[in-house]
Amino acid sequence: MKTLAFDFWNFRQYLRAVSEEMKGNLHLKELQKALQDEKYISADAIKKISELLHLKTDEKKYFLLLCKFNQSTDLEEKDEYYQKLIVIRKMHSVGKLDKKTYEFFSHWYVSVVLEALVKPLNEKQIPALAKSIGVSSMAVKQSLELCAKLGLAERFKDLWIRKSVQLESEREVQELYLRQYHRQMLARAVHSLEFDPADRREFTGLTICLSPKKMSELKTRIDEFIRETNALYSEDPNPKEIFQINLQLFSLGSLPD
Repeated sequence: MKTLAFDFWNFRQYLRAVSEEMKGNLHLKELQKALQDEKYISADAIKKISELLHLKTDEKKYFLLLCKFNQSTDLEEKDEYYQKLIVIRKMHSVGKLDKKTYEFFSHWYVSVVLEALVKPLNEKQIPALAKSIGVSSMAVKQSLELCAKLGLAERFKDLWIRKSVQLESEREVQELYLRQYHRQMLARAVHSLEFDPADRREFTGLTICLSPKKMSELKTRIDEFIRETNALYSEDPNPKEIFQINLQLFSLGSLPD
């Protein structure tokens, strides 16, 4: 079966697959550079490669957009390319899960609704849940339906029940989802800082100088803390509220040599 660009979210992975399929008969300088260069491939090289591979209209368009998507560093620009890629993939019956996954992370409240299913949720409780988290009942219903489509929840008569399933997607696309998700949750944190009383929240911070080695160790400890916290507290037999824990570690600048 011919390797199709539509099946990939990374243009270098696609080109490697094509090269392997053609068993080394593809000798193009630009292609070799694309496979080796981890940073950038020029627009001229992209055009020449697409012509060499004899890509038809939709696949050629997809390949060009895919290159731009992979190489863009601007979040809004990257999202624009992603939306265009989704449209083409949909026309060729691929990427349905990634589209739904994108929708899951596009609205901060979807994960909140899913977490609310720690206990079965009755249809009659939807308005109360919506009021509590500050969204419409329609938004909650749409979130539940989306979770069901992703296999994360199911409806049994008038009850919504959570299922033990994890979301999976291509790394490149996953990074886009998570960047948008964290931006929204940071905005919710600012809202809590401004409007929630001190006994209803906890904000703390630390400024510290680290070597690359210690920074890596700290990232590991943060990851372990999140996993441990989830294991210790997510099985609370009598939960009453939904809380968000955000942890950020980022550089504020480099020390002079």
